Amino acid sequence: MAGGEPTQFEAYAYDFPPEGQTHSELQVEWAFGDGHTAEQTLQVTDEEEGDHLVKATHEYAAPGKYTVTLKATNRAAKTTMENNLVVHAGPAFQ
Repeated sequence: MAGGEPTQFEAYAYDFPPEGQTHSELQVEWAFGDGHTAEQTLQVTDEEEGDHLVKATHEYAAPGKYTVTLKATNRAAKTTMENNLVVHAGPAFQ
């Protein structure tokens, strides 16, 4: 991928409402490895329980190797996923 261009990230996070409740919150935090983060909160109803696609877009200011981390927190536990990403020089850096 080229630096200076938006990069789309996608992952699935699982959540379901607690017994006897009709909704819960799924909190998602992306850390892009360059000091920038993005957060979102999904409201999950009992009709929507299961896997939820979460997305983020980020633009890197400089080429390099970055570790992207996703933390998804639901009522049961916190799950963390990490992925190494290499950003190459693109048109914005030339």
